[in-house]
Amino acid sequence: KEYLIQLNDTPGHISFTGEVSRAIRASDGIILLVDAVEGVMTQTITNLKRALQEGCKPVLYINKVDRLISELRLSPQEVIRRIDSIIEEVNKLIEMYAPEPFKKSWKVNFIQGTVAIGSAKDGWGFTIDILKRKFADPKEGYMEIFRRYEKGDIQWLRENLPLDEAILEMVIKHLPSPKEAQKYKIEAIWKGRKDIDVYEALINVDPNGPLVGMITKIFVHPKTFQTALIGRIWSGTLKSGKELYLLSKGTTARPHRLGVMEITDILDVNAVPAGNLFAIFGFMCPA
Repeated sequence: KEYLIQLNDTPGHISFTGEVSRAIRASDGIILLVDAVEGVMTQTITNLKRALQEGCKPVLYINKVDRLISELRLSPQEVIRRIDSIIEEVNKLIEMYAPEPFKKSWKVNFIQGTVAIGSAKDGWGFTIDILKRKFADPKEGYMEIFRRYEKGDIQWLRENLPLDEAILEMVIKHLPSPKEAQKYKIEAIWKGRKDIDVYEALINVDPNGPLVGMITKIFVHPKTFQTALIGRIWSGTLKSGKELYLLSKGTTARPHRLGVMEITDILDVNAVPAGNLFAIFGFMCPA
């Protein structure tokens, strides 16, 4: 089965708090990354709180487990205790800041598959489902990681426990689609009237409804210096060459290129329906 995943990749540094906030507004879920050595930090709390208040369901990836093994020389039992303490701290924050209906159900749990563990530097990672699938005994699979570090065989870990497989599987299984998420997300962020057609279109992610979208990022291409506006469509369908009404300016404009971003490149498309991210280049404003 094929899936379309649109990823807002944002730095966690305090200098990028605004960028993270805007990305969260346009997202249905988040992959929360926590350093296994440093644990939950101030910006972890800030960004997770904002995501939960904006109706973004979290999954957790605990990174740099290689450092616990090869630098700090922790035993397998000590690594488990360290990971458990991080999960417990993240869940306290979820219970504190998640919307009332989700305070329990959005908590992350390794046994339920909403936590992945690994090393981005060394390119490996796993969830409980992956350990069960690839090893007769999941505990034996966990111990194999320590044995491979003793041998210096990182390549085996990359090939047998590839990190992308763990992250993507966790996202597909546990983060919601726009049709599921937008109902409660719009509830969290919509400040307008609810007895109008546009509100119904928003919560139903209606591609045939009134066109409503938002800009989350202004991106300047490092080589061409072209400016792209990146955002999300909440309802309706954004079509190439269609005139847009800019709410903040009170004017209309017509972009000359429509697509979706692939890192710094744009993949041209003719239309972007509700629930998807978009990128537009070059407004042609009427005189």
